[in-house]
Amino acid sequence: MERHCRLCSGRVVRMVVLAALAAAATGDARADDPAAADPNAQIDVEAELLAKSATPTPEQISRYGEALGLYKYRVLRVTRGELAEQVIGVMQWVIWRSLPQPPTRVQVGKKLHLALVPLAKVAPAVQTVFRSETIDAPDLPLYYDARPALELPPEDRTRWGYADISPMVPVLFALKDQLRCVILGDCQAWFANMTELYYAPTNSRTPVALSMAQPRSGLPFQKLMAENYLVHLPKLEWVIVTWHTRWVNAGWTEHGIKGRAFEQSPGVKYDREHPAEVWKPSGRKPWTVAEIEAGPRLGPAWRNRPWGYLNPAWVAYARKDEPTSRPTSRPAGFPRSSGRYTFVPERWAMWEAMVKALVEREVRVLAYTQPVHPSTATAVVKDKSGTDEAGYLDQVRRMGELEKRHAGYFFFYDLNNMGDNGLETGDFVNIDHPSRRGARKVIQRVEAWRLRLIREHNLRPRSP
Repeated sequence: MERHCRLCSGRVVRMVVLAALAAAATGDARADDPAAADPNAQIDVEAELLAKSATPTPEQISRYGEALGLYKYRVLRVTRGELAEQVIGVMQWVIWRSLPQPPTRVQVGKKLHLALVPLAKVAPAVQTVFRSETIDAPDLPLYYDARPALELPPEDRTRWGYADISPMVPVLFALKDQLRCVILGDCQAWFANMTELYYAPTNSRTPVALSMAQPRSGLPFQKLMAENYLVHLPKLEWVIVTWHTRWVNAGWTEHGIKGRAFEQSPGVKYDREHPAEVWKPSGRKPWTVAEIEAGPRLGPAWRNRPWGYLNPAWVAYARKDEPTSRPTSRPAGFPRSSGRYTFVPERWAMWEAMVKALVEREVRVLAYTQPVHPSTATAVVKDKSGTDEAGYLDQVRRMGELEKRHAGYFFFYDLNNMGDNGLETGDFVNIDHPSRRGARKVIQRVEAWRLRLIREHNLRPRSP
Protein backbone atom coordinates (compact mmCIF):
# COMPACT_ATOMS: atom_id res chain seq x y z
CA MET A 1 0.00 0.00 0.00
CA GLU A 2 1.49 3.33 -0.93
CA ARG A 3 0.58 6.96 -0.65
CA HIS A 4 1.94 10.14 -2.19
CA CYS A 5 4.00 12.24 0.17
CA ARG A 6 2.79 15.82 0.50
CA LEU A 7 5.96 16.91 2.27
CA CYS A 8 8.12 16.57 -0.81
CA SER A 9 8.52 18.61 -3.95
CA GLY A 10 10.48 18.26 -7.19
CA ARG A 11 11.29 14.58 -6.89
CA VAL A 12 8.97 11.63 -6.95
CA VAL A 13 8.97 10.42 -3.37
CA ARG A 14 6.30 8.07 -2.05
CA MET A 15 5.42 6.74 1.36
CA VAL A 16 4.83 3.05 1.73
CA VAL A 17 3.48 0.75 4.40
CA LEU A 18 6.06 -1.98 4.89
CA ALA A 19 6.54 -4.86 7.27
CA ALA A 20 8.55 -4.25 10.43
CA LEU A 21 11.57 -3.36 8.33
CA ALA A 22 13.16 -1.12 10.91
CA ALA A 23 13.05 -3.85 13.52
CA ALA A 24 14.57 -6.33 11.11
CA ALA A 25 17.23 -3.90 9.94
CA THR A 26 18.49 -3.07 13.42
CA GLY A 27 18.11 -6.50 14.94
CA ASP A 28 15.55 -5.15 17.40
CA ALA A 29 13.25 -8.09 16.79
CA ARG A 30 14.49 -10.96 14.65
CA ALA A 31 11.02 -12.49 14.68
CA ASP A 32 9.93 -9.50 12.58
CA ASP A 33 12.67 -10.01 10.01
CA PRO A 34 10.88 -11.16 6.83
CA ALA A 35 13.77 -13.42 5.90
CA ALA A 36 13.88 -15.02 9.35
CA ALA A 37 10.10 -15.43 9.46
CA ASP A 38 9.94 -17.10 6.06
CA PRO A 39 13.35 -18.55 5.06
CA ASN A 40 11.91 -20.03 1.89
CA ALA A 41 11.06 -16.54 0.65
CA GLN A 42 14.69 -15.37 0.63
CA ILE A 43 16.56 -15.32 -2.65
CA ASP A 44 20.34 -14.79 -2.75
CA VAL A 45 21.72 -13.25 -5.90
CA GLU A 46 24.76 -11.60 -7.42
CA ALA A 47 23.60 -8.47 -9.24
CA GLU A 48 24.90 -5.39 -11.02
CA LEU A 49 23.62 -1.96 -10.01
CA LEU A 50 22.04 -0.21 -13.00
CA ALA A 51 20.40 2.89 -11.49
CA LYS A 52 19.77 4.59 -8.13
CA SER A 53 16.94 6.76 -6.87
CA ALA A 54 17.97 10.11 -5.48
CA THR A 55 18.75 10.11 -1.77
CA PRO A 56 16.08 12.17 0.05
CA THR A 57 17.10 15.50 1.49
CA PRO A 58 17.12 16.16 5.26
CA GLU A 59 13.96 18.24 4.86
CA GLN A 60 12.13 15.38 3.17
CA ILE A 61 12.88 12.94 5.97
CA SER A 62 12.76 15.48 8.79
CA ARG A 63 9.79 13.84 10.48
CA TYR A 64 11.42 10.47 11.11
CA GLY A 65 15.02 10.51 9.92
CA GLU A 66 14.82 7.36 7.78
CA ALA A 67 14.12 6.43 4.18
CA LEU A 68 14.14 3.60 1.68
CA GLY A 69 15.24 4.05 -1.91
CA LEU A 70 14.44 2.10 -5.07
CA TYR A 71 17.56 0.78 -6.81
CA LYS A 72 17.56 -1.01 -10.17
CA TYR A 73 19.66 -4.18 -10.59
CA ARG A 74 20.51 -6.70 -13.33
CA VAL A 75 20.61 -10.22 -11.89
CA LEU A 76 23.84 -11.97 -12.89
CA ARG A 77 23.57 -15.16 -10.87
CA VAL A 78 21.10 -16.77 -8.44
CA THR A 79 22.86 -18.59 -5.60
CA ARG A 80 19.81 -19.48 -3.52
CA GLY A 81 16.16 -19.87 -4.42
CA GLU A 82 14.60 -19.12 -7.77
CA LEU A 83 14.29 -15.85 -9.67
CA ALA A 84 13.07 -15.63 -13.24
CA GLU A 85 13.39 -11.86 -13.76
CA GLN A 86 16.67 -10.48 -15.07
CA VAL A 87 16.05 -6.82 -14.14
CA ILE A 88 14.51 -6.03 -10.75
CA GLY A 89 13.85 -3.17 -8.36
CA VAL A 90 15.21 -3.46 -4.81
CA MET A 91 14.13 -1.31 -1.87
CA GLN A 92 17.21 -0.54 0.22
CA TRP A 93 17.82 1.58 3.30
CA VAL A 94 19.35 4.87 2.17
CA ILE A 95 18.83 6.91 5.39
CA TRP A 96 18.72 5.58 8.94
CA ARG A 97 18.78 7.75 12.07
CA SER A 98 19.41 10.67 9.69
CA LEU A 99 22.66 9.06 8.42
CA PRO A 100 23.22 8.17 4.74
CA GLN A 101 23.64 4.40 4.45
CA PRO A 102 26.15 2.29 2.46
CA PRO A 103 23.94 1.86 -0.67
CA THR A 104 24.12 5.62 -1.28
CA ARG A 105 27.89 5.28 -1.80
CA VAL A 106 27.75 2.34 -4.21
CA GLN A 107 28.55 3.34 -7.79
CA VAL A 108 26.43 2.30 -10.76
CA GLY A 109 28.07 -0.75 -12.40
CA LYS A 110 29.13 -2.27 -9.08
CA LYS A 111 28.46 -6.00 -8.60
CA LEU A 112 26.91 -6.91 -5.22
CA HIS A 113 25.54 -9.90 -3.33
CA LEU A 114 21.95 -9.31 -2.17
CA ALA A 115 19.52 -11.27 0.01
CA LEU A 116 16.10 -10.56 -1.44
CA VAL A 117 12.55 -10.98 -0.21
CA PRO A 118 9.59 -10.14 -2.48
CA LEU A 119 8.22 -6.83 -1.30
CA ALA A 120 4.74 -8.33 -1.20
CA LYS A 121 5.91 -10.72 1.53
CA VAL A 122 6.99 -7.98 3.94
CA ALA A 123 3.61 -6.49 4.70
CA PRO A 124 2.27 -7.63 8.12
CA ALA A 125 3.32 -4.51 10.05
CA VAL A 126 2.37 -0.91 9.53
CA GLN A 127 5.50 1.23 9.65
CA THR A 128 5.45 4.34 7.51
CA VAL A 129 8.80 4.97 5.88
CA PHE A 130 9.81 7.47 3.23
CA ARG A 131 10.34 5.68 -0.06
CA SER A 132 12.23 7.46 -2.81
CA GLU A 133 11.59 6.37 -6.40
CA THR A 134 13.19 8.80 -8.82
CA ILE A 135 14.25 6.27 -11.44
CA ASP A 136 12.05 5.32 -14.37
CA ALA A 137 11.02 1.82 -13.35
CA PRO A 138 7.21 1.62 -13.11
CA ASP A 139 6.94 -2.06 -14.08
CA LEU A 140 9.89 -3.56 -12.23
CA PRO A 141 9.24 -6.53 -9.93
CA LEU A 142 9.98 -5.23 -6.45
CA TYR A 143 12.10 -6.83 -3.72
CA TYR A 144 13.43 -5.81 -0.32
CA ASP A 145 17.09 -6.13 0.67
CA ALA A 146 16.59 -8.37 3.71
CA ARG A 147 20.06 -8.14 5.25
CA PRO A 148 21.26 -4.54 5.02
CA ALA A 149 24.45 -3.60 6.84
CA LEU A 150 23.24 -0.44 8.55
CA GLU A 151 25.60 2.17 9.87
CA LEU A 152 24.55 3.72 13.19
CA PRO A 153 25.74 6.82 15.05
CA PRO A 154 28.95 6.15 17.03
CA GLU A 155 27.25 6.68 20.39
CA ASP A 156 24.81 3.84 19.72
CA ARG A 157 27.43 1.36 20.91
CA THR A 158 28.68 3.35 23.90
CA ARG A 159 27.50 4.09 27.41
CA TRP A 160 25.49 7.00 25.95
CA GLY A 161 23.73 4.91 23.33
CA TYR A 162 19.96 5.00 23.87
CA ALA A 163 18.73 4.17 20.34
CA ASP A 164 16.80 7.06 18.78
CA ILE A 165 16.77 9.27 21.88
CA SER A 166 20.55 9.17 22.44
CA PRO A 167 21.08 12.94 21.95
CA MET A 168 18.47 13.90 24.56
CA VAL A 169 19.39 11.56 27.43
CA PRO A 170 22.45 13.59 28.54
CA VAL A 171 20.12 16.60 28.73
CA LEU A 172 17.65 14.58 30.83
CA PHE A 173 20.40 13.59 33.27
CA ALA A 174 21.77 17.12 33.46
CA LEU A 175 18.31 18.47 34.35
CA LYS A 176 17.20 15.52 36.49
CA ASP A 177 17.29 17.46 39.79
CA GLN A 178 15.26 20.42 38.50
CA LEU A 179 12.61 18.95 36.17
CA ARG A 180 9.02 19.39 37.25
CA CYS A 181 7.31 18.25 34.05
CA VAL A 182 8.17 15.67 31.36
CA ILE A 183 6.32 15.10 28.09
CA LEU A 184 5.80 11.61 26.66
CA GLY A 185 4.20 10.42 23.43
CA ASP A 186 4.98 9.49 19.85
CA CYS A 187 5.33 11.59 16.69
CA GLN A 188 2.26 13.72 17.43
CA ALA A 189 3.80 14.75 20.75
CA TRP A 190 7.20 15.24 19.13
CA PHE A 191 5.73 17.61 16.54
CA ALA A 192 3.20 19.40 18.75
CA ASN A 193 4.76 19.85 22.17
CA MET A 194 6.27 23.31 22.28
CA THR A 195 7.50 22.40 25.73
CA GLU A 196 8.86 25.88 26.46
CA LEU A 197 5.22 27.05 26.82
CA TYR A 198 4.75 25.09 30.05
CA TYR A 199 5.58 26.63 33.43
CA ALA A 200 5.96 30.16 32.08
CA PRO A 201 7.91 32.30 32.66
CA THR A 202 10.36 30.19 34.73
CA ASN A 203 10.79 27.51 32.09
CA SER A 204 11.97 29.93 29.40
CA ARG A 205 15.06 30.83 31.48
CA THR A 206 15.61 27.79 33.72
CA PRO A 207 14.25 24.60 32.13
CA VAL A 208 11.82 22.72 34.35
CA ALA A 209 9.91 20.98 31.52
CA LEU A 210 11.39 18.62 28.92
CA SER A 211 9.92 16.50 26.15
CA MET A 212 11.18 12.93 25.84
CA ALA A 213 8.63 12.06 23.14
CA GLN A 214 9.81 9.61 20.50
CA PRO A 215 8.42 9.41 16.93
CA ARG A 216 6.58 6.17 16.12
CA SER A 217 6.87 4.90 19.68
CA GLY A 218 4.23 2.82 21.41
CA LEU A 219 3.35 2.09 25.00
CA PRO A 220 6.42 -0.11 25.71
CA PHE A 221 8.67 2.91 25.15
CA GLN A 222 6.49 5.22 27.27
CA LYS A 223 6.35 2.66 30.09
CA LEU A 224 10.11 2.05 30.07
CA MET A 225 10.84 5.76 30.13
CA ALA A 226 8.36 6.35 32.99
CA GLU A 227 9.36 3.40 35.17
CA ASN A 228 13.12 3.45 34.56
CA TYR A 229 13.77 7.18 34.49
CA LEU A 230 10.91 9.53 35.40
CA VAL A 231 10.13 7.89 38.74
CA HIS A 232 13.66 8.85 39.88
CA LEU A 233 13.29 12.60 39.24
CA PRO A 234 13.04 14.17 42.72
CA LYS A 235 11.04 17.29 41.78
CA LEU A 236 8.81 15.81 39.08
CA GLU A 237 5.19 16.95 39.47
CA TRP A 238 3.57 16.17 36.10
CA VAL A 239 3.97 13.71 33.26
CA ILE A 240 2.00 14.92 30.24
CA VAL A 241 1.19 12.12 27.80
CA THR A 242 -0.06 12.78 24.28
CA TRP A 243 -2.38 9.80 23.96
CA HIS A 244 -2.65 8.14 20.56
CA THR A 245 -5.72 5.97 20.00
CA ARG A 246 -3.70 3.55 17.86
CA TRP A 247 -1.65 2.46 20.90
CA VAL A 248 -4.25 -0.11 22.00
CA ASN A 249 -5.43 -1.09 18.52
CA ALA A 250 -4.19 -4.40 17.13
CA GLY A 251 -4.18 -2.71 13.71
CA TRP A 252 -0.99 -0.91 14.75
CA THR A 253 1.59 -3.68 14.62
CA GLU A 254 4.80 -1.66 15.04
CA HIS A 255 3.78 -1.22 18.66
CA GLY A 256 6.91 -2.50 20.40
CA ILE A 257 9.73 -1.67 17.99
CA LYS A 258 10.97 1.55 19.63
CA GLY A 259 10.59 0.09 23.10
CA ARG A 260 12.74 -2.93 22.22
CA ALA A 261 15.47 -0.78 20.71
CA PHE A 262 15.48 1.47 23.78
CA GLU A 263 15.46 -1.38 26.30
CA GLN A 264 18.28 -3.23 24.55
CA SER A 265 20.49 -0.14 24.23
CA PRO A 266 23.85 -0.01 26.07
CA GLY A 267 22.77 3.18 27.85
CA VAL A 268 19.76 1.57 29.52
CA LYS A 269 21.89 -1.44 30.45
CA TYR A 270 24.49 0.82 32.07
CA ASP A 271 21.88 2.79 34.01
CA ARG A 272 20.32 -0.38 35.40
CA GLU A 273 23.71 -1.65 36.55
CA HIS A 274 24.81 1.65 38.14
CA PRO A 275 21.70 3.22 39.75
CA ALA A 276 23.57 4.84 42.66
CA GLU A 277 25.93 6.56 40.25
CA VAL A 278 23.47 7.80 37.65
CA TRP A 279 20.82 9.02 40.11
CA LYS A 280 23.16 10.64 42.63
CA PRO A 281 22.07 14.28 43.24
CA SER A 282 24.28 16.69 41.36
CA GLY A 283 24.43 19.26 44.16
CA ARG A 284 24.70 22.10 41.65
CA LYS A 285 22.35 25.03 41.16
CA PRO A 286 19.72 24.63 38.42
CA TRP A 287 20.93 24.87 34.84
CA THR A 288 19.88 27.92 32.87
CA VAL A 289 19.20 27.88 29.13
CA ALA A 290 22.27 30.07 28.61
CA GLU A 291 24.49 27.61 30.50
CA ILE A 292 23.12 24.62 28.57
CA GLU A 293 23.61 26.31 25.20
CA ALA A 294 27.20 27.19 26.10
CA GLY A 295 28.07 23.63 27.10
CA PRO A 296 30.26 21.68 24.64
CA ARG A 297 28.21 18.51 25.10
CA LEU A 298 24.72 19.69 26.00
CA GLY A 299 24.73 22.71 23.71
CA PRO A 300 24.47 20.89 20.35
CA ALA A 301 21.71 18.56 21.61
CA TRP A 302 19.78 21.46 23.09
CA ARG A 303 20.05 23.62 19.99
CA ASN A 304 18.88 20.68 17.88
CA ARG A 305 15.88 19.98 20.13
CA PRO A 306 15.32 22.84 22.61
CA TRP A 307 13.19 21.62 25.51
CA GLY A 308 13.19 18.30 23.63
CA TYR A 309 10.99 19.73 20.89
CA LEU A 310 11.43 18.78 17.23
CA ASN A 311 14.49 19.26 15.07
CA PRO A 312 15.66 22.10 12.81
CA ALA A 313 14.42 20.55 9.56
CA TRP A 314 10.87 20.14 10.80
CA VAL A 315 10.80 23.55 12.47
CA ALA A 316 11.92 25.09 9.18
CA TYR A 317 9.05 23.33 7.46
CA ALA A 318 6.36 24.07 10.05
CA ARG A 319 7.60 27.35 11.50
CA LYS A 320 5.18 29.74 9.79
CA ASP A 321 2.33 31.08 11.86
CA GLU A 322 0.10 31.84 8.87
CA PRO A 323 -2.01 29.01 7.35
CA THR A 324 0.08 26.55 5.37
CA SER A 325 -0.18 26.71 1.58
CA ARG A 326 0.18 22.95 1.33
CA PRO A 327 -3.03 21.03 0.64
CA THR A 328 -4.41 19.26 3.68
CA SER A 329 -8.18 19.48 3.26
CA ARG A 330 -8.23 16.36 1.06
CA PRO A 331 -5.67 14.03 2.69
CA ALA A 332 -5.30 11.45 -0.06
CA GLY A 333 -4.20 7.95 0.71
CA PHE A 334 -5.34 7.60 4.31
CA PRO A 335 -7.68 4.60 4.77
CA ARG A 336 -10.41 6.45 6.67
CA SER A 337 -13.42 4.93 4.93
CA SER A 338 -13.56 1.71 6.95
CA GLY A 339 -12.31 0.69 10.38
CA ARG A 340 -10.19 -2.23 11.51
CA TYR A 341 -10.21 -1.74 15.26
CA THR A 342 -9.45 -4.52 17.74
CA PHE A 343 -8.82 -3.50 21.34
CA VAL A 344 -5.71 -5.13 22.89
CA PRO A 345 -6.24 -5.66 26.67
CA GLU A 346 -2.53 -6.35 27.27
CA ARG A 347 -1.58 -2.93 25.93
CA TRP A 348 -4.18 -1.20 28.07
CA ALA A 349 -2.87 -3.10 31.11
CA MET A 350 0.58 -1.75 30.25
CA TRP A 351 -0.83 1.77 30.26
CA GLU A 352 -2.58 1.24 33.61
CA ALA A 353 0.63 -0.12 35.14
CA MET A 354 2.58 2.90 33.90
CA VAL A 355 0.05 5.32 35.40
CA LYS A 356 0.06 3.41 38.68
CA ALA A 357 3.87 3.51 38.90
CA LEU A 358 3.89 7.29 38.49
CA VAL A 359 0.96 7.91 40.85
CA GLU A 360 2.62 5.82 43.55
CA ARG A 361 5.53 8.28 43.39
CA GLU A 362 3.02 11.15 43.77
CA VAL A 363 3.52 12.24 40.17
CA ARG A 364 0.37 13.49 38.44
CA VAL A 365 -0.37 12.21 34.94
CA LEU A 366 -2.16 14.37 32.41
CA ALA A 367 -3.18 12.50 29.24
CA TYR A 368 -4.78 14.24 26.28
CA THR A 369 -5.73 13.28 22.75
CA GLN A 370 -3.66 15.21 20.22
CA PRO A 371 -5.89 17.11 17.75
CA VAL A 372 -5.72 15.95 14.14
CA HIS A 373 -7.01 17.50 10.92
CA PRO A 374 -10.67 18.60 11.19
CA SER A 375 -11.58 16.54 8.12
CA THR A 376 -11.41 13.45 10.36
CA ALA A 377 -14.50 14.65 12.24
CA THR A 378 -16.68 13.32 9.41
CA ALA A 379 -14.53 10.27 8.62
CA VAL A 380 -15.45 6.79 9.80
CA VAL A 381 -11.90 6.07 10.89
CA LYS A 382 -10.23 8.38 13.41
CA ASP A 383 -6.57 7.47 13.06
CA LYS A 384 -4.19 5.80 10.59
CA SER A 385 -4.37 2.41 12.28
CA GLY A 386 -8.12 2.16 11.74
CA THR A 387 -9.67 3.16 15.09
CA ASP A 388 -13.37 3.77 14.47
CA GLU A 389 -15.81 5.89 16.46
CA ALA A 390 -16.86 3.04 18.72
CA GLY A 391 -13.26 2.20 19.53
CA TYR A 392 -12.44 5.85 20.16
CA LEU A 393 -15.37 6.29 22.56
CA ASP A 394 -14.47 3.06 24.36
CA GLN A 395 -11.01 4.46 25.05
CA VAL A 396 -12.53 7.70 26.36
CA ARG A 397 -14.73 5.65 28.70
CA ARG A 398 -11.77 3.67 29.99
CA MET A 399 -9.85 6.91 30.58
CA GLY A 400 -12.77 8.18 32.64
CA GLU A 401 -12.68 5.06 34.79
CA LEU A 402 -8.93 5.47 35.27
CA GLU A 403 -9.51 9.08 36.29
CA LYS A 404 -11.92 7.98 39.03
CA ARG A 405 -9.53 5.28 40.24
CA HIS A 406 -6.66 7.76 40.63
CA ALA A 407 -8.66 10.85 41.59
CA GLY A 408 -6.47 13.89 42.00
CA TYR A 409 -3.50 12.26 40.27
CA PHE A 410 -4.68 11.14 36.82
CA PHE A 411 -6.51 13.48 34.46
CA PHE A 412 -7.78 12.93 30.92
CA TYR A 413 -8.61 15.62 28.37
CA ASP A 414 -10.23 14.56 25.08
CA LEU A 415 -8.87 17.57 23.23
CA ASN A 416 -9.23 15.99 19.79
CA ASN A 417 -12.90 15.03 20.27
CA MET A 418 -12.75 12.69 17.24
CA GLY A 419 -11.56 15.52 14.99
CA ASP A 420 -14.15 18.08 16.11
CA ASN A 421 -11.45 19.99 17.99
CA GLY A 422 -12.01 23.59 16.93
CA LEU A 423 -8.73 23.86 15.02
CA GLU A 424 -8.52 24.99 11.40
CA THR A 425 -7.08 23.55 8.22
CA GLY A 426 -4.16 25.98 8.44
CA ASP A 427 -3.22 24.59 11.85
CA PHE A 428 -1.93 21.40 10.19
CA VAL A 429 0.78 20.50 7.71
CA ASN A 430 -0.82 17.12 7.05
CA ILE A 431 -3.66 15.08 8.45
CA ASP A 432 -1.95 14.00 11.67
CA HIS A 433 0.63 16.67 12.46
CA PRO A 434 0.22 20.34 13.35
CA SER A 435 1.91 23.36 11.87
CA ARG A 436 3.90 25.65 14.13
CA ARG A 437 0.75 27.72 14.60
CA GLY A 438 -1.33 24.65 15.40
CA ALA A 439 1.24 23.35 17.87
CA ARG A 440 1.18 26.63 19.75
CA LYS A 441 -2.62 26.49 20.00
CA VAL A 442 -2.57 22.91 21.25
CA ILE A 443 -0.01 23.47 24.00
CA GLN A 444 -1.62 26.72 25.10
CA ARG A 445 -4.87 24.78 25.59
CA VAL A 446 -3.16 21.93 27.44
CA GLU A 447 -1.26 24.28 29.75
CA ALA A 448 -4.41 26.29 30.45
CA TRP A 449 -6.19 23.04 31.30
CA ARG A 450 -3.35 21.94 33.61
CA LEU A 451 -3.45 25.27 35.45
CA ARG A 452 -7.23 25.00 35.77
CA LEU A 453 -6.86 21.54 37.30
CA ILE A 454 -4.42 22.92 39.85
CA ARG A 455 -6.92 25.62 40.87
CA GLU A 456 -10.03 23.45 40.89
CA HIS A 457 -8.43 20.53 42.76
CA ASN A 458 -6.24 22.71 44.96
CA LEU A 459 -3.18 20.73 43.89
CA ARG A 460 -0.01 21.45 45.81
CA PRO A 461 3.54 21.30 44.43
CA ARG A 462 5.26 18.04 45.10
CA SER A 463 7.66 18.03 48.03
CA PRO A 464 11.05 16.55 47.01
